[in-house]
Parts: sequence; C-alpha cells; structure tokens
Amino acid sequence: MGAIGWLAFATTYVFKCGSSLISSRFVLTAAHCSRASDRDSTITDPVPKVVRLGDKNIINSFSGGLLITDDKIVSIIVHPQYAPPKKYYDIALMKLENEVHFTKYTQPACMWTKFDTSSLGPTATLTGWGVVETHGKTTSPELQAAVVDLIDSDTCNQLLKSSCNRNWCGVRDDQLCAGKLAGGVDACQGDSGGPLQVQLPIHLEAGTMHYVIGVTSFGIGCALPNLPGIYTRVSSYLDWIEPIVWPDS
Repeated sequence: MGAIGWLAFATTYVFKCGSSLISSRFVLTAAHCSRASDRDSTITDPVPKVVRLGDKNIINSFSGGLLITDDKIVSIIVHPQYAPPKKYYDIALMKLENEVHFTKYTQPACMWTKFDTSSLGPTATLTGWGVVETHGKTTSPELQAAVVDLIDSDTCNQLLKSSCNRNWCGVRDDQLCAGKLAGGVDACQGDSGGPLQVQLPIHLEAGTMHYVIGVTSFGIGCALPNLPGIYTRVSSYLDWIEPIVWPDS
C-alpha cells in the first residue's frame, strides 16, 4: 500500500490519501484523491506529488533499515466519467516516474477479477493512515487495519436512504458497501483511495494471497451505527485499468 503525498513546504509532504501498488509503475486510488481543495492551507499545490511505498509508519525515514523513498507522480489518469461532486466512477490511476523495485516490504497487489464476491466470505479488511477517532482531525502516522462486514446493496440502500442527494443516491453495481452496523469500525478522512481487501488461501501452496476488491470512496461520517461506507468495485473497472497499466499485454 502507498500513501499519497501533497507538498506542504520545501521537501515536506502531508499524506491525505491511500493507494494500492498494482504494477511497477502504477498505483490505484480514488478519483477524488487526484486533487485536494484549493482552500487547503496545509499544502502549496492541490495536485499530489508523491507516493510513499514500503513503510507502515509514514513519519519514519527508515523501514527495516532501509531509507524510505517517495516516488514522484508523473501522470494522474482519472476515470473519464468521474464528475465531481458526484460520487460515482470514483477511481483513478497514478503513474510513477521510476519503476518500483519490489522487496518484501513493497509488492504489487492482486485485483479481484470477478463481479461476484459471495465466495470471499462475509468480511473484508480496509487499511489506511486516516483519522482514527470519529470526531477527530489528526490522521494516524501508523498504518491501521480494520475488519468490516460486506453488506448487500439492498440493505445498504435502505440504511442510506436518507443520505440520497443529487451527487449520490444509492449503491450501483460498480460499488461495494461495507462497515459495522453497530458502529465503531470504519474508514475515515485520510483513508480514501486505499484498498478494501480479502485474504484467501493459495491452492496447493502454504500461505494466503490478498486481493483488492474495492477502493475506499466515501462515507456518511465515520464509524456511525447503521451508516456503512461505500467503495468503488475494482472488478467493474478492469477493462479500463488494464489497457493503461499493461498496454502491450
């Protein structure tokens, strides 16, 4: 997983979104992470500049004895149908200046290719450096993980019916719904763009494999009861992703 950084001053970055490394040159994230607010006084430019990979703690300069590097973003490809402030088609790719050298700390994620998620079990894990308190504003320097329940679209739409507006009104086929209906566990500000993933056993081999099934998109507040979060369904966008990331395949 990678943290997306905006330039604060000089060579200091603030990290406001997450991403998933899917090849040696591309990360997958949310379209709304492609540009911050022009009114954000904590940064010098609303366009993100770097992706920090291979470190669970984004404050530290070293991980496992290795100097952490920030990979420069040279191109941001937002889905052509994304039209903010509407919250559909919330997916983007960021191309890095140099090829990433894979290590035990930095590996590309696998993307789940099937629309059907029923075989994956009832839960998934979200990760990010976002705000850890419901009413807080401070993001976490340490990578956090939380297990949430996958919620069917009909149930989700009933729960979020009162949140319907001109920018979003119901879960579509290219979105996923997940959360804890009792509240207390959720993605929050700063987690956007990060992965919703499942861990599956590898056949004929020991161990497991993580698959990214969703990209953290938005929620109504954070971790509130009966208000699950919305994620962009990765499998719905493979036909858009693959020609960009692997044009010669």
